[in-house]
Amino acid sequence: MTKVFKNAWVVGGAAWVLILASCAQSPSPEPDQAATTPTEYSAVSMTNPDFTPAVGATVRWYDDVFIIDGESALKINDEQKAWLKHTVQAHVEARGYRFVDGDNADYELASALILDNSPAAQRIQSIAHVFPHLGTTVGQHEEGTMIVALKSPWSPSFSSALWRSAIQAYVVDGQTPEAQRARTEALIVRLMDSLPVAGKD
Repeated sequence: MTKVFKNAWVVGGAAWVLILASCAQSPSPEPDQAATTPTEYSAVSMTNPDFTPAVGATVRWYDDVFIIDGESALKINDEQKAWLKHTVQAHVEARGYRFVDGDNADYELASALILDNSPAAQRIQSIAHVFPHLGTTVGQHEEGTMIVALKSPWSPSFSSALWRSAIQAYVVDGQTPEAQRARTEALIVRLMDSLPVAGKD
């Protein structure tokens, strides 16, 4: 896991149990308004204007999904982690990219889940340079942040990512796995909708 402290900036968030709703922001990292219910979220994305992926652009994973939950009461298990990776990959593929193994990829994708405010979480967010912010605390609900980034495989750091997207929402427990997955996938859809489509001018 030392790799993440060197140069990974990745998807962080409470991907398994985040709630979505009506309050979003993009591309400004400043919230349009303070969140007032646990169903609101804040989103931000940034794209390099020179990033124009070609038809059939290939992508490889930088590493497995990073989980930052050491100081959180909520823990992400291996099944949830695998589901998250599969779902993120499916939505990247839906935008025209093709995943490959090995060194011959056009781009690298990194991801993580951030459920606490530990030094590791702060390090990832500082490299990401995207800061969604709900603006206020609602009841006893904690916040989770989800971040995704794509970079050139020759770039030494995700701090110079070609595309990055982040979303923050409240962590809500007590839901069925089916409801959690459905809402998390809706979150991922929102997270990925700013990723340029491969081959689209």
